[in-house]
Amino acid sequence: DKHSRKGLQSMVGRRKKLLRYLRRTDWESYCLCLSKLGLRDNPDVRAN
Repeated sequence: DKHSRKGLQSMVGRRKKLLRYLRRTDWESYCLCLSKLGLRDNPDVRAN
């Protein structure tokens, strides 16, 4: 339903912001998190 979708989008957005911060501040930890979560680095995301 709509409420669940909104909550999921909120959590994904929060994760995206935290990963962007980690990418900017600590590259090694960022790479470790990506490998543990099974995600790929997105070079299009601005680190600034």
